[in-house]
Amino acid sequence: MTGVQTCALPIYVRPRGADVPAGAVALRAGTTLGPAALALAAMAGHPAVPVAAPPRVALLAVGDELVGFDALARALRGEALLSGNSVGLAAALIRDGWPVLDLGIVPDDPAAVAAVVAGLRGRVDALLTVAGVSVGAHDPVRPALQRFELERWFWRVRVRPGSPLAAGRLRALDGLVWFGLPGNPVSALVTYEVFVRPALRRWEGQARPFPRPVRARWRGELRLDPPHLVHFVRARLHPAPDGGWEAEASGAQGSHQLAALAAADGLALAPAGSAVLRPGQDVAVWPLTAEDALSDPPAPLPSNA
Repeated sequence: MTGVQTCALPIYVRPRGADVPAGAVALRAGTTLGPAALALAAMAGHPAVPVAAPPRVALLAVGDELVGFDALARALRGEALLSGNSVGLAAALIRDGWPVLDLGIVPDDPAAVAAVVAGLRGRVDALLTVAGVSVGAHDPVRPALQRFELERWFWRVRVRPGSPLAAGRLRALDGLVWFGLPGNPVSALVTYEVFVRPALRRWEGQARPFPRPVRARWRGELRLDPPHLVHFVRARLHPAPDGGWEAEASGAQGSHQLAALAAADGLALAPAGSAVLRPGQDVAVWPLTAEDALSDPPAPLPSNA
């Protein structure tokens, strides 16, 4: 009878400290706790780690012309506008992990705006108002907020879309931070991505509040007006045949034209002084997809692709 042969499998023991040496920092403050970071914390013997509380954000749409879906028939008859900004910005806040208090719609009346804002003490950390901060004589937001000792940090920025952007804090409401977004739908969403989202990410302790830009070569030609502003062009990205990315306008660039933003992968940055984007020009594209999903350029395509 032949004896049973056994084969010992090799066992490899990793040296202690080969991953994180003794005394080194495993996870720095401001690190986003994704799957790998949580696994590393667990391997280091930490069943719990301190985290920053997400900012609580209130959202208020302003305008006599705006209605919700309960007045859909009026909007379909052309008597009012559906408040798409409320839907889009609430979705952006939820996507980014921040609790949102939707305050609905108020008319262009400073007293009505003030009545809603007065009830926010202790409930939220930041207030986003949409519309009502432009140059119009009837814009109600700033007069309303003056009642709460508004400390205005800035009003208007040299960008397109989104010039009538404002920010500050309400000292009488425990320093409640305020962002006044433009009313045009593309302007509202773009200024949220470019200004509000990075500010809130930094507030909650994120070490990298801005997305990593993608480098791309521009397709076609696009004139920019006025050229003295920084332009955020709604753009689509395409793999270049020789590797990397190419970018082109995703549609019409008006601040009221949401279709191009809905079709965009990112915002192509045209610095102030640029009158035109030309074919082959190098551009930086701010991703609008999942964070860093487009950070690494694709491999070159086969020659017969």
